[in-house]
Amino acid sequence: MRATIDGAGGLPVSVKTRIGYHQSVVEEWVGHLLEARPAVITLHLRTAKEMSKVDARWDEITKAVPLVKGTGTLLLGNGDVRDLEHADRLVEETGIDGVMFGRAIFGYPWLFNRERSRDSISLDEKLEAMLTHARLYDEIFSGHKSFLLMRKHLLAYANGFRGAREFRLMLQQVNSVADVEAAVAQFRNHYRQAGIGR
Repeated sequence: MRATIDGAGGLPVSVKTRIGYHQSVVEEWVGHLLEARPAVITLHLRTAKEMSKVDARWDEITKAVPLVKGTGTLLLGNGDVRDLEHADRLVEETGIDGVMFGRAIFGYPWLFNRERSRDSISLDEKLEAMLTHARLYDEIFSGHKSFLLMRKHLLAYANGFRGAREFRLMLQQVNSVADVEAAVAQFRNHYRQAGIGR
């Protein structure tokens, strides 16, 4: 990491890492990382072996807080952060500088809008956001990345309403923006006539 920082031309360098491989080694690992003086350390609060099979262990980050304090390095936490209110509470309870969101953003681009809860998003808004997301992805990455990478994002929008399961099955077959547009149109026609969704 020192070589990266030295070669960064004065740009801030951050590191995102887990709390250990088989077991938590937060104090030893963070102490080692601080020797290189990164601008930010983000700790994902599970071990590499745990992956996402267990809840994030937010108590582990409190071991790093006193090590980082006064060094000029910011400390962020990551893992199972649901929304802004949850993030605020975690920062307050642990003394860290902030959080990094992960899966909570999937299908919920309103995450950073304090005035919009998940429950306040209408079906039409979800569908329009999905279409915009797919179109932007295609505009930016067409010819460089496969559209199939968008599927997981599209599937994340399709939950929380009646008919979502069937809609997800449709989305699992899409290969292009045109396919997404057709799937949304088919969903709207079929399920809206049946009064499904909100």
